[in-house]
Amino acid sequence: MKRSSIVIVDPFESGHHLVYITMIAAAIIKQDKFVYILTPQPHFVENELLRKYGIDSDHFKIEKYTDLAGNYNNRKKVKYIFVALKRWTQLRAELKKIAEEKNIEIDLVFFPWLDSYFSRFLNKYVLDIIFPYNWSGLYFQPQDIIPQTRRDSRLHWWIN
Repeated sequence: MKRSSIVIVDPFESGHHLVYITMIAAAIIKQDKFVYILTPQPHFVENELLRKYGIDSDHFKIEKYTDLAGNYNNRKKVKYIFVALKRWTQLRAELKKIAEEKNIEIDLVFFPWLDSYFSRFLNKYVLDIIFPYNWSGLYFQPQDIIPQTRRDSRLHWWIN
């Protein structure tokens, strides 16, 4: 029988990212859920969960995850859609591999930093096609891709 799980993905390691991923993982684990974590610093997150939060390692699994898309800035530019698409497709392939190899069922993919997975012109219909998992996350700067001018507002339907 496959183990039901929530996957937390954050390909960033600077500043608050590792703290957020650790806190969110601890909160989900305390709700009696199995958590699979993808992060560039698995040892830091694991040590925090074991030592600071006192969580048994039977409740989570952590793997090193490196985002290959790069270019985390300029989400307003049209060409960034290709970076965002690469990020979603890379993650889809990684999750498929994990689900098959580890015999887990992915109930939800959670992004503590969702901003870098969006761009202008990348809409929900495209995401439904290329990313077959239920997902949610924290979106800190939506104003970066929301149209700011009248000319841009004609394109607003494409984002929503």
